[in-house]
Amino acid sequence: MQKPVYSVDFETVVDPNETRVWLWGKCDIDCTTFVYGTDIDSFMEEISTVDCKAYFHNIKFDVQFMFYWLFHNGYKHTSERKPREGYFTTLISDMGLFYTCKVHFFNGTIVEFIDSYKLITLPVEFNASRRALDILESRSILLENEVLGAKKVLSAAAMTYVAAALMSISQLLRLILINNRNND
Repeated sequence: MQKPVYSVDFETVVDPNETRVWLWGKCDIDCTTFVYGTDIDSFMEEISTVDCKAYFHNIKFDVQFMFYWLFHNGYKHTSERKPREGYFTTLISDMGLFYTCKVHFFNGTIVEFIDSYKLITLPVEFNASRRALDILESRSILLENEVLGAKKVLSAAAMTYVAAALMSISQLLRLILINNRNND
């Protein structure tokens, strides 16, 4: 039986007085099931219910919240490729590029978190921001005067991916030019 595959993402508050996950979402690849919550505890409880693969968009940032949760809940990091129960492993390049984190939960499930940022970027982020805004508005999670601020923050977050995509394209062009120059 094939493991289910999900797209997951966090919305976070990061400031000196408060750093936390305030909204998370999990959607199956077919977009038939969408689950969300409002803290890291409920996310880790939800994601650990079944062996699966979970694609995070730019996991390098979001995984820090999971690491904090894992360490504070008795999990240990290992360099073994197949972590034992209560352990997790990571694949991070020498340049700090984050690829995966595999967690073997105490309940026996194994979840592999994968960075989709290296696969798909802009469509995922813009759709995630739009969906988050729809949920915030339709469920009255925010006060009316807070919705505009949330729109600005989520739009700004999405634009960081536009900037990152432009930087990636320019870096690729630079490497192509260097390679062509070296071949001449």
